[in-house]
This record gives sequence, C-alpha cells and structure tokens, in this order.
Amino acid sequence: MWPEQDVAIPNYLDTPWLHQMDMAFESLGGGRYKPKPVDRPYLFHFHGFSKPDMAYSGGVRQGLLAMFKNMSRPDVLINKGAGPSFTAKFEFCLAPLGYGWGIRFTQAMFTGCVPVLIQDHIYTYFWDVVPYEKFSIRVSRHNLHRLFDIIEAVTPEQLAELQQGVADYHQHFSWHGRHGGLAYNNTMTSLHRRLLNMWTALFPGTT
Repeated sequence: MWPEQDVAIPNYLDTPWLHQMDMAFESLGGGRYKPKPVDRPYLFHFHGFSKPDMAYSGGVRQGLLAMFKNMSRPDVLINKGAGPSFTAKFEFCLAPLGYGWGIRFTQAMFTGCVPVLIQDHIYTYFWDVVPYEKFSIRVSRHNLHRLFDIIEAVTPEQLAELQQGVADYHQHFSWHGRHGGLAYNNTMTSLHRRLLNMWTALFPGTT
C-alpha cells in the first residue's frame, strides 16, 4: 500500500452486526451517540485461526496463540466463541491482520468493544480521517508478551473515554448509509486527499 495514493476501506458487515450496533449505542441525535449500559463481564476476546506463514498477520496471531491460548483466566477468552452477541460481552477485542487488514476491527467497533491493534507499520482504515487514539489501543508486536499488562493498566476512567470514543466513531466504519454509516463519505474524503497529493507531486511549484 502507498499511503500517498491508496485508501484502505473497512469490511462490510451485514444485518446481525448492524442489530448489535443498535444494542451497543444510544443515539443522541445529530449523529452523536453514547454507549448503552451493556454488561461486559469479560476483559479480552479473540477468535480466529493462524497459519505457519509468518507473513500471515505479521506473526501476531502466531505469537498470541503460542503465549496465551491456554490461559486459565476466566475473563480472557481466546478461540472460545464468536459472533455479534458474543463479541459484545468484552471490554477489549484483538483486531489483528490476516493477509489483509482483517475484519475484527470493524466487528469490535460495531459491538462497542475497544479494538486492540497490533499492526506495526500499517496504515489503518481512514487513518487520515479519524483519531484512532480516541477509541483504540495500539500495542507493538514486540510488546505482545506484555499485552495484558498494557490492557490492565487502563484505568476505569480511561476505559470509559475509549468506549465513548467507540460510540463517537463507530459509524465511520459502517457502509449502512441509511443507518448513519459514514464509510462512503470517509472513502471519498480520503480519495480526494490522495488526488490533491498526486496533483501536488505533479506540480511541485504550485501552491
């Protein structure tokens, strides 16, 4: 991907995920939302497979499963369930790469689960449009072994701010325009910025 000219777009999620979005957020009108008081009894969730090829997920899935797959903590569930209503039970959801950008980031945003991004040197969806620091946590691949130290260092106040950030920006990754989704708008905004970048590169003396 060339960030100066390419745009990565989020996955399209269908009706069950859209229904879970309604369960997770309350509309305040004017495109504003707040998290509903949903019970989230679990700390961390990931459900997915891995492959021997280290190019797959940049080695993140392989490392996660090698280190934490057999954790005995009751609030950490790895490969023990999936789906919209299941994902909605967690405070933090891992959003790793696959061979592409991965679908789990969008799933987390739709369910009000704070995404945990381990995507070194990756330009995420609409990175130039939305402030990821307001609704997600980034962990370096080299700090994967400290994953739960980093997550547990998040205070209740910081978690509440991140959850509000998810509520504020979840529609930016939805293609359901009639439901308030802004993914199309963000795509056009990003493409317009790439066009301006390319125009500037062609005519470097212009202002």
